[in-house]
Parts: sequence; structure tokens; C-alpha cells
Amino acid sequence: RTPVVIVEDAAAMEAINNTIQLDVGKVASELRKDNLTGANITSTIRYEMKCNRLGIVSFTEARYRYAAHAANGTTYVKAYMFNTLTGQQATLADVQALAKVAGAEKAYTLEAVNAKLVAQAKAQGKPLYQDFAGLKELPQEIYLDSNMHFHAIVQEMEAAPHAAGIIDIDLDAE
Repeated sequence: RTPVVIVEDAAAMEAINNTIQLDVGKVASELRKDNLTGANITSTIRYEMKCNRLGIVSFTEARYRYAAHAANGTTYVKAYMFNTLTGQQATLADVQALAKVAGAEKAYTLEAVNAKLVAQAKAQGKPLYQDFAGLKELPQEIYLDSNMHFHAIVQEMEAAPHAAGIIDIDLDAE
């Protein structure tokens, strides 16, 4: 089931829920298209609320796809972060703009994200590729957690082997 976000402002609520519905519709359409070719793929989607306070609603959507008889499925995490007053979806560029105003822009640079990725993957026991030289661009999937920390999602096999899974980087961790 697709989540429905309820906020006071009707226009904001409609904008948020339309964005979610469009994304879920794209996933369902891709699955139908793949299965028309005989791929026999199953898919599950799981939602997890991360933050719902101070005018921000943020959650993740974990999509798991498995092809019949495959050794492994794949997981992709989509992150959502909305302003509950306007219904606008926040982006990493928005986070960087806020950080610049606060004088904290260095925490959200590609260099800083790569340093946190390496440190947090090591702390979580997730081996990175031996030749991993860092992300080439900033992750686009971001969310805000209940402690008001920004997180960036590094997808499966982007920086580490499949077995390491998704890497969730707390950009505000010390």
C-alpha cells in the first residue's frame, strides 16, 4: 500500500501525495513492462518514516526486486523529504543552500560526504570496493531523521559489493 501523508494545508497535502503516487506508478509500470517480456519479477516496497516535525516530513521507500531463479534480488532506496507547509520536495541543493546560510556548507561537500562514507562504512563493517576512489557526484537520495540529521543514501554496488547493501550516511554525525 502506498502511504498517504496528511498535513493541515490541503494544497501541500495534494502536492506531496501526488509526488508519491507518480513515483509508485512509475515503479509499477516498469514492473508490468518487465513481466510482459516474461521476466517473472516480483517486487516489494517498504516505507519507513524518518522525521515528521518542524514542518518537515521525511521517509524512505525501499524497493526490492527479485527475478525468478536469480541468485539475489536488488534493493533501491528512494528518499523523500517534503516541506509540509508548501508540499515542495527538498533536494540536496536545498540542504546545501541552508548550510551555506548557517556557515556549515563544508559538511555537505563531495569531499566531506566521501570522508563520512568511508568512515561510516568501516564502522558498519561494510567493505568498499578495493579500487573505490570516492563518489564522483553527491548522492541525490537524502532524508532528515528524527534527530534532525541529514542522511544520504548510497545505493547497492555504487561504492561497495552487493553483499554490503545500501549505505546510509549520516551527514551530521561527529
